[in-house]
Amino acid sequence: LAYSWCAGSDIGAWINAASTWLVSNVGYGHIFIAGGTYTMTTPVVMQSNIEYSGTNSTIINGGAGFAHTLFGVSGTNIAHAHNIRLHDLVLSNGTATSSTVNFTNNAVYGSYCDYCEIDHITVTSTSGLYAIAMVNPSHLRVSDNSLKNFGNAGIMVLDNSNAQIQDFIIKNNVVNGCVNLT
Repeated sequence: LAYSWCAGSDIGAWINAASTWLVSNVGYGHIFIAGGTYTMTTPVVMQSNIEYSGTNSTIINGGAGFAHTLFGVSGTNIAHAHNIRLHDLVLSNGTATSSTVNFTNNAVYGSYCDYCEIDHITVTSTSGLYAIAMVNPSHLRVSDNSLKNFGNAGIMVLDNSNAQIQDFIIKNNVVNGCVNLT
């Protein structure tokens, strides 16, 4: 069975279309990305109740001139995203630099995400400030990731709403290669 979202070569567009279909028709699901190297020109907007995964040989690269986060969660203070898992992928999104402040080209970014898990992700390089950045999460799990070559911090968790971040675990991550902005 061939789905319409499998047209073209942009893995980001494929994932978004599959995610939208799952949420609209089933309400939940798992998107598996087979091993291989893919170029992304459309950022993935992760949706509630969806698991996104690959294999240790699933490599996703931001395309030339790609100026976005690869995988993002866009919850709000009114409508939180929830129950999202991202795992077993290799991500690359530009080259880390010490001369440019770039808030958008992170590998993974999320806001207001409850019960979200990010595990077994390898970030080989990102031109953004962070390999993984989560703002105002609750019940967040970030574990067993390998993060290198980023602008400022491998993992950033921020509470800017005074909501008092609840129950988060960050463990067993290898973080190195920060170029430290000057």
